[in-house]
Amino acid sequence: MKTSEVITAIRLEAENRAQDDPNATWYLFGSALTDHQGAKDVDVVVIVSSEQHGRKIRDNLSVECRLLPVHLLILTEDEERELDFIKAQHCVQLYP
Repeated sequence: MKTSEVITAIRLEAENRAQDDPNATWYLFGSALTDHQGAKDVDVVVIVSSEQHGRKIRDNLSVECRLLPVHLLILTEDEERELDFIKAQHCVQLYP
């Protein structure tokens, strides 16, 4: 599967998971942004309102998404602020 196809599938999954946390924001980072052709996986971070929302998103991921070459990291808004993860990793917003 091409990196662009994986990213499209992740975006669709993000749309489907919006009901689990309407405030969640999905970002891409890592090699999928810098080496589109050579990336072996896609790194995704989801910033959620609370740990409960994060668990709900992870628990409700579709089977198709679970089979994708994705490294999924879920951080609460507080954790992201503490780590400044989005800025430090040069994340690019995927959804919404």
